[in-house]
Amino acid sequence: MGGGSSVPKNTTTTTINQIPEWLSNDYQSFINQTNAANAKPYMQYGGQLNAAPTSQQQYAGNLAQMGAGYNLPGQAQQLQALAGVTNGQFSVTPTTNPYLGQTTNVGTNAYAGPNKYLDSMVADSNQNITDAYNQNAVPALAAQFAQGGAFGGSAMQQAGQQSQDTLAKNLAQSTDNLRYQDYTSQQGLAEDALNRSVAAQQTDLARNSALSQQGFQNQLSAAQQNAANVINGSQGMNAANAIQQQYLNQLSGYGQVQQDYSQGNINQAYNDWYQQNYGYDQQRLNNYGNALNSISGNFQGSATTGANPAYKPRTAGGAAVAGLGGAAAGASIGSAIGGGAAAGSTAGPWGAVIGAGVGLASYYL
Repeated sequence: MGGGSSVPKNTTTTTINQIPEWLSNDYQSFINQTNAANAKPYMQYGGQLNAAPTSQQQYAGNLAQMGAGYNLPGQAQQLQALAGVTNGQFSVTPTTNPYLGQTTNVGTNAYAGPNKYLDSMVADSNQNITDAYNQNAVPALAAQFAQGGAFGGSAMQQAGQQSQDTLAKNLAQSTDNLRYQDYTSQQGLAEDALNRSVAAQQTDLARNSALSQQGFQNQLSAAQQNAANVINGSQGMNAANAIQQQYLNQLSGYGQVQQDYSQGNINQAYNDWYQQNYGYDQQRLNNYGNALNSISGNFQGSATTGANPAYKPRTAGGAAVAGLGGAAAGASIGSAIGGGAAAGSTAGPWGAVIGAGVGLASYYL
């Protein structure tokens, strides 16, 4: 078989690590302790896990809730008052001065107009003149003509007529004087009444103008005051709304605190349910698996396959040589079996064929 090698091409080396006998009891004790720990029942913690909102937080939350709903003491009244201010409920409306447009009644002089005593005054004055004439002028004229011896003559009659004319003139003059005096007095009274009326009108005009101007000023001041009230009321409403927004933010924060507390309870209840139904069993399996892994990781076998250094590679020439050698050997064996190469014997050829096949097989195997 010199043409090839029967040594395998690759070799496998197997290494087995086993627990030492002096350590096997400790590992078994470790497994037993793991089983004992896993056999303990699930124990749920009965204490409080989530901290509830404190009393201070609850008090602040209640205040925020009341403030957000305008339910704090005096808050609704304040907003109502501010709304009244902005709506003009407290607007100032100036009243009209009751003396505006009034006029002064200057009255009428009681002595103005027709003098009811004038006629009697004229009559009395004329009677006095006539009496004085009769008492003085007539006797004097008669005595004069009597002394001259012409009493009752034409001269006396002419003098008497002239005396009568003078009397008539005096009476007319007296009447005219009295009536002129009365006219002058009435004229003065009328002028005084006219002056008083003009003065009163001027006074009334000045007073009404001042009152009207003051009324305009009052209306302007009232409008400015009302505008300022509306602005202040609007600013007050803005401030109230800002405060309410703060209450809403605080209420939202307190609501978040309560939600977190409630969500914590829900999460804890779910965790307890999960641990009791799934998590606890999974933890026991993990415990046992970790225990087994800690053992198998240190004591496990390994197999390494590599090239055989004694292996010789086979070639076509080597196979032919091996086949020929096998055929020769087979023929020899066949001859020996058949009692030699007698005429007509088939043992030799078949032995060669069989030997060649064995040689090839041995070369490649």
